[in-house]
Amino acid sequence: MAFDFSKIKVLTPDERAAREEAELQAQIAEDAKKREELSKHTITVTLSECPMHRFTTSGDKIVAFHGADERGRGFSGTYFVPYFRERSEIDAMLAPMDQGTTVVVRGYWKKRTWRNQQNQEVASWEFQIQFVEPKQG
Repeated sequence: MAFDFSKIKVLTPDERAAREEAELQAQIAEDAKKREELSKHTITVTLSECPMHRFTTSGDKIVAFHGADERGRGFSGTYFVPYFRERSEIDAMLAPMDQGTTVVVRGYWKKRTWRNQQNQEVASWEFQIQFVEPKQG
């Protein structure tokens, strides 16, 4: 049995960087495609507080948005930040969004159920934000 050593190649730093950049761009494109597919609803929201960037107990980066929709109904939505986004990018995205800012969110509704302290099943609908931007005009 002969070994084929032609497949073993030590990459140069430039080749490794190019490969990693290509993989990152492919992941970004896949994330954008998936988010576009999941964006079934568009809602205009006036924020009642500044968006809150935090981490979940499992370590996911999220941004919580709270406010009121066009009809004055309470709104709560969660934006799961892609893992490849840096903190500076998140800060730049959130910079123009203060209390009272009107934003347009695109995403989908997800039903969540759990048991409360009285062991009763409780359900709520949460908006999973895929895209968010300040309303223009």
